[in-house]
Amino acid sequence: MNLEFERVAQTLNYVFDNSVEGDANSVLKAFDEFGEKIWIMTIGHIKGDMIVKEIKKHNPKVGIELGTYIGYSAVKFGQHFKERGDGHYYCVEYDPIMAAVATQVVKFAGLSDYVTILRGDLSKNIPILKQKHNVSTIDFFFIDHMKDLYTQDFELAEQSGLYNKNTLVIADNIKSPGAPEFLAFMEKNDKYKFELKDAKWISMDKECLDAILVAKPI
Repeated sequence: MNLEFERVAQTLNYVFDNSVEGDANSVLKAFDEFGEKIWIMTIGHIKGDMIVKEIKKHNPKVGIELGTYIGYSAVKFGQHFKERGDGHYYCVEYDPIMAAVATQVVKFAGLSDYVTILRGDLSKNIPILKQKHNVSTIDFFFIDHMKDLYTQDFELAEQSGLYNKNTLVIADNIKSPGAPEFLAFMEKNDKYKFELKDAKWISMDKECLDAILVAKPI
């Protein structure tokens, strides 16, 4: 077992052993507790809470995220769509193993009716979203996968007609590890207004300064 899969296994064992099935908040709490002991690649509660505030402010009905990994953000943000009652959150994860893991985490958290994990990249899943899930437009787009794909997939979603006049776009890791190409693209893009929101977080016992980018069409 390689180091990444060993860490994922340790994380999931802790989460499943220290949370209540069907209680999404307890699942997130267990993730955060484990993350204080051993670093795991999740959005975390600091940036996660910042994004939840934006979600609640805009009240999206349909959302998509890119880069689900083991399902923390799927649970964190998926709760909003359950609270709406008529909403749904689609999480695109390229790695088939992580997609399977995230599916089980979402199920354990009691969110399967409101959160769907889709395996593969965005280009593969846009036809699936439109034809199988009847998604014509989205209100929330969260980008948190490979940093060099941010611009490509932002444009792909736009060209596919997924955005509407109120679509909220949030991108993670703008400063750490950094997404300079996407930031430069957004700075030159006169169709959207955006702001950077700084956030400190702990990585490998070091305090890191990161930022999320929050954008909306003009």
